[in-house]
Amino acid sequence: MFTKKQVGLIAVAVASMAAAGLAFAGTDTVDLTVQASVDKACVVGTPTTMNFGSLALLNASAGKVVTTGNADATGKFYTACTNGSTGVTYTFVGGESALFKMNDGGSNKITYTLFSDSSRSTGITRATAAASSAFSGFAADGADHELSVYGRVDLASNVAKPVGSYADTVTITVTYD
Repeated sequence: MFTKKQVGLIAVAVASMAAAGLAFAGTDTVDLTVQASVDKACVVGTPTTMNFGSLALLNASAGKVVTTGNADATGKFYTACTNGSTGVTYTFVGGESALFKMNDGGSNKITYTLFSDSSRSTGITRATAAASSAFSGFAADGADHELSVYGRVDLASNVAKPVGSYADTVTITVTYD
């Protein structure tokens, strides 16, 4: 049997050990901040070829040169802008002066016009930015979009062009705020 004094000392020792054990065990918390940013960006993908085909510069049924009419063609390019990008514009620059012109590798040229709409009423001026709203189906929403560019050759303006293959390269640049 233990004396009261011994029981008291044992109680104090047990309480001290329990308290000491609690002092060494415990928890602490901290918050980890996680963040990212999405930058404004736009990209333009590889376009399709706008092919006017063989231009019919002679009117076989009338037996003379063409005096009216157009040759039309469509090309497509692909673009995407991060959601929320603003001020998106496209600039089209061809290899020749102020007008779009295909050449035969020499001095012979065929002029053509580009449009942003299928009715060919909204012209694209060479080296002048065209607002993204001019292209049906475009939105800066983070998705891929296929946009069409419509071309036209005025046949009567090109009847005296010599036989040959004509080509031009148009550089499409996307700009955004």
